[in-house]
Amino acid sequence: VVVAILQDRGEAIAELRHPLRVLIVEDNPGDVVLLRHMLAGVPGESLDLTRAATIAEALEAMEPVETFDMILLDLDLPDSRGLDTVRRVHDVDGDAPIIVLTGHEGTTLGVEAVRLGAQDYLVKGRIDGWGLWRAIRYAMERKRSEKAMLALMDTLEQRVAERTAEAVRRAEQIRALAVELTGAEQRERRRLAHLLHDHLQQLLVAIRMRANGARGRAADEALRRALGDIDQLVGESLDATRELMVDLSPPVLERSGLAAGMAWLAEWMRTKHGLEVHLDVDPDAQADSPDLKAFIFRTAR
Repeated sequence: VVVAILQDRGEAIAELRHPLRVLIVEDNPGDVVLLRHMLAGVPGESLDLTRAATIAEALEAMEPVETFDMILLDLDLPDSRGLDTVRRVHDVDGDAPIIVLTGHEGTTLGVEAVRLGAQDYLVKGRIDGWGLWRAIRYAMERKRSEKAMLALMDTLEQRVAERTAEAVRRAEQIRALAVELTGAEQRERRRLAHLLHDHLQQLLVAIRMRANGARGRAADEALRRALGDIDQLVGESLDATRELMVDLSPPVLERSGLAAGMAWLAEWMRTKHGLEVHLDVDPDAQADSPDLKAFIFRTAR
């Protein structure tokens, strides 16, 4: 930071060592002569003065932009009057400091001129060479500080935009990861549900059939009662596996879509937990992918 400040100060000093390019926009030749005389009386300073008698001449002289280091501007010109003069000059070159020189002593006009882009407002006949030179120096420094502040604001806005874009990108990554994790979980649930259906339930059904067959052939009453108990336990196990299979991966979600799956979920909440759920589903609402459909379903559940 210190190096940057010293560099800026060095550039400012180097800038003032060269002839300072000043545009005097004044239609009164006497005032021009007086301004030249006042500025010439400041020792040790080198000035390159250009005069424009009308706003048209001033705008022509200001092409290209950054032709002048300072503009001394009279408000009342043959082709432009009042604050519009400041506005037109500032619109052409907003980087050049502007000092308004006028015979009007009202403070309101000076405040409005500053609001439109001028750096200072001086009343003719109330300044001398040193006063005008100090105003020029201060105006240039204020303009330089203003440009530095605007550059800093642009940098901060850019950083905020970059951070915002990064936050949005991270949020999208998190969303995609959440959907992906839910999809992986749903795929594992389907695998377990299929394993229960294709393997464990088949084994339980086979055990039940063998138990029922043995019970029909058994002559001992105690053995028949024991086989009946086995049949009851196997039946309860089958019911538990069916409920677990539906709990892991409701078939209706895959067969009939999200709306039907949400309706099943509302009914499941009522029968399982005694919760009355009011469901309002847009019939046109569809998930873009099976993973997103599973994500929405699991979130609602």
